[in-house]
Amino acid sequence: TTSLLSIIRTSNNNGACFLTIGKTRNGAILQNNDVIGVLNFHGDDGTDLATPAAQIRVAVDGTPGGNDMPGRLEFLTTADGASSSTERLRITSDGRVLIGTATASGYTSRILTVAAADDDASIEIRTATDHAGQISFSDGSAGDATNYRGYIQYNHDGDYMRFGTSSTEYVRIASNGKVGINM
Repeated sequence: TTSLLSIIRTSNNNGACFLTIGKTRNGAILQNNDVIGVLNFHGDDGTDLATPAAQIRVAVDGTPGGNDMPGRLEFLTTADGASSSTERLRITSDGRVLIGTATASGYTSRILTVAAADDDASIEIRTATDHAGQISFSDGSAGDATNYRGYIQYNHDGDYMRFGTSSTEYVRIASNGKVGINM
């Protein structure tokens, strides 16, 4: 009634366990978009176990060469009423995160793309009613408040949106729609 695979390393050091999935073209170099490995998740749908619920897939993301294997990580889920999985999220070899699309368009420096095929695309920042949600723009290392260059913040307590640069607020939109500039 239970299926389990355990990989345990008992050495007294910082070494980890490895599970390696490899792919070759019968001894030849892989090509762009070749799938290297897939983790499939299947459940009994009343007919069989053939229909996937989700997949995690790794594929070549560029041109491989000697000791050079560009790869991407893809996350797929199967929609209600569907019998095959669709890619929902991709992390590319150059560190881009693509949600709802398999291609980054526009600026080459864009690291996050959110797209929706048949609806509006959005990013939701959800916080408790006595907290604020914020998008920050900074230079330097993550979490270093001295490097903040700008921000957009919604404050639940006061029900207002504010915009600023560095640590100074310059524009505020109040819950009644009034806009304050440099107040």
